[in-house]
Amino acid sequence: MNGDPHKPQVAATQVYFAGMAEAARLLYSNPENIERVQIRDEISQREKSLSGVAKSAGVIAERYGLFHNAGYMGMYNMSYARLKEYKGFTGTGFSAGCYGEARTGR
Repeated sequence: MNGDPHKPQVAATQVYFAGMAEAARLLYSNPENIERVQIRDEISQREKSLSGVAKSAGVIAERYGLFHNAGYMGMYNMSYARLKEYKGFTGTGFSAGCYGEARTGR
């Protein structure tokens, strides 16, 4: 079903989906990107599982950040903030990239 591209909402939606299609094309054109996305998905699922286990073990939501940071201390011997600085990362979604590098050796 097509809309009238002269309507601002339709035109904006078409631009959005064209951009998403191009982003998907670029993502899947490189096999390394596919592996990275798969690793990020796996990490995301494990983070959700860890969160659930931590909650059932009595870690309260307000303290989950400290619990999570302790994991970075154990894995990398530095805090989450220090690890981001060390890796030179300033954006969001850092943990999946960080774990992915550790896991894939990159």
